[in-house]
Amino acid sequence: MIGEEGRAQIAMLTDMLLQLGATWPDVRIELFRLMQGKDAKYNEVPQQSTLESIICDHFECVNLTDYREKRKDSLKIQLKRKAVTMALGGHATMLIFCLKNLCGWSDNVQVVPDKEDAKNQIRLAYDDKAL
Repeated sequence: MIGEEGRAQIAMLTDMLLQLGATWPDVRIELFRLMQGKDAKYNEVPQQSTLESIICDHFECVNLTDYREKRKDSLKIQLKRKAVTMALGGHATMLIFCLKNLCGWSDNVQVVPDKEDAKNQIRLAYDDKAL
């Protein structure tokens, strides 16, 4: 039986390995490698379903899909932070990118007609045809 501290360590290591692109068999092999000093047997390394359960419990997720979405959200935040840091650091291309994508700026400014103005234009066009 794995203790609470052991489950937390397994969750953190598994999370790190998954973020680096490791497969589930790779994760199990790495866990086995780390347990070697404790005279562990490979069949004592948690199965994929157990590892998934440990991760979901540790990161307070409903399932593995929820876990992946949470990880993706933190990655998006890190990427946005990096982009803003680069823009503020003087990277001209990243400054333009941030202004367009984060601030809503655009190269093409289009005047949006007033609704009342559009109605008047239609009326004028109709009146011209009646003459």
